[in-house]
Amino acid sequence: MREPGFDGRGRSPRNDADELKRTDAETAPPPSLEAPIEGTFRFEKPVFCNDDTTGRIIRAFYHVYREMGEGHLESVYKNAMAITLRNHGMSVEIEAPILATFENQPVGRFRADLLINRQIVVELKAAKSLDPAHVKQLINYLKSSGLSIGFVFNFGTRPDFVRRVFTHRKPA
Repeated sequence: MREPGFDGRGRSPRNDADELKRTDAETAPPPSLEAPIEGTFRFEKPVFCNDDTTGRIIRAFYHVYREMGEGHLESVYKNAMAITLRNHGMSVEIEAPILATFENQPVGRFRADLLINRQIVVELKAAKSLDPAHVKQLINYLKSSGLSIGFVFNFGTRPDFVRRVFTHRKPA
């Protein structure tokens, strides 16, 4: 005597919706930079400005890490990221100069590894792990540049990144 709901071989019967889901997953195209990142959530109001652009930058980072792995110099990753981002229609400046000021006087220059669409600062690291000093460096770049969005990507033993949104305070 068969239990209701089973096909006699100890399995639940499939329905057409299950079969359709399975088929869709099996025939899905390979992920691209335009595809949403698996495991992320979409909010009605994006948490980060330029949400589409930041997602594409993150996917580019993982693509470069997958293809190249760890152990290269920062400059190698910088060039690979620039190629990947440009191939996906983004404007990329390498070693973009940023002026540091103190009391409205220039006191030095930074060079951001990448400046994407003249809006997003990207710092690249090839270290064992990210350090709080790397994040402070990014925040200083954001403060000095007047930009609000930045990333630190680390091509270490494991791919890792930090994303920051900096709110500039207007003088009172």
